[in-house]
Amino acid sequence: MKNKIVNLKIEKIVHMGYGIGHHDGSTVFVRYAIPGDVVDAEPYRFKKGLAFADIIDIRSPSPARITPECKNYGTCGGCSYLCADYESELSYKKSIILDCINRIGGVAEVDIPAIETISGPRYGYRSHAAIKTDGMSNGFYKREGNELVPFPGEGCLLLHPSIRNGIDAGMIKTAGYRVAVDCGGRILNSLSGPKIIEEKEGGLTYRRDIELFFQTNRHIRGRMLETVEDYSALATGEEFLDIGCGVGFFTLHLSKNGARGTGFDTNGKSIEWAERNADSNLIKTCRFVKLDSSDINPYKYNAGTVLADPPRAGLSKKTRNTILAIHPQKIIYVSCNPATFARDSADFIKKGYKIERLSMIDMFPATYHVEIVSRFVK
Repeated sequence: MKNKIVNLKIEKIVHMGYGIGHHDGSTVFVRYAIPGDVVDAEPYRFKKGLAFADIIDIRSPSPARITPECKNYGTCGGCSYLCADYESELSYKKSIILDCINRIGGVAEVDIPAIETISGPRYGYRSHAAIKTDGMSNGFYKREGNELVPFPGEGCLLLHPSIRNGIDAGMIKTAGYRVAVDCGGRILNSLSGPKIIEEKEGGLTYRRDIELFFQTNRHIRGRMLETVEDYSALATGEEFLDIGCGVGFFTLHLSKNGARGTGFDTNGKSIEWAERNADSNLIKTCRFVKLDSSDINPYKYNAGTVLADPPRAGLSKKTRNTILAIHPQKIIYVSCNPATFARDSADFIKKGYKIERLSMIDMFPATYHVEIVSRFVK
């Protein structure tokens, strides 16, 4: 297959947004291909039994294929699914979650609950972003590289219109920065002026430094809070732990009605802002600890519910064992990576838990990223 173009029927989509076809016994991962496409593809990287390829020609397009609305699609690394209609994108993401849980987690399809789908507008949802620049142009990096792809004339469709317009007006030109719009419509950046962002979600006010993590989809992060609250089903006075609490996004929401929470995070600045947010929202039933999740003493807590929201690498083996040693009745796992979610789920299931509820929250429309909210019970 080396040094030649191959003809492929794209059979399914997998994590990272690759379409999959087969040729002479090898699996071929094709960038920007979707199920139903028949393509000529040129392999550019090889491993044992598989290859990665780029589309050279679309012989027969998938019924779901549409003309991308962004001129940079296929060059910029930001989007994966602009070539498909949005309903198809959502179905691809659900199929990826199911495939990972089945194939990596070893869970039979009949034991995987129906996936509840939560979505919002496809464009204009990002309230903050890290912008790349070469000092002359602003944009994002090319997929699988660090070559700058300047924004098209109309700007990035995923960004809040105020951010898009501000960048296009040439307000900021330097070596990479963060930009955000807060609940009051203020445009902030990490280079000059105020850098403290204020957001309002679920009746609470969250403040943070612009460099700190916060859910970026302004349309549906409130629905994410509601989903976690529903899955947690905490009673007044009930104890819970929040692993990877950030600036208190979930901890404060779950504590505002009297549940007693302890939030853990390795980022000291996030913990400081979480404490300030608790004070400003007059929430007295939670506390925050700067601590790596692998260093939590499981015998110090008697929490009936453990909430975990790790980065893409998922939960470390030691953290999974710590959660299991606490013996919670419920594990609420929020994940941004179906593959590591499935891996971690396998450990919980081996110890007698089952996935009782499962939601896909499309926090990053048009991209291959997806958020999962799940509830494990014994």
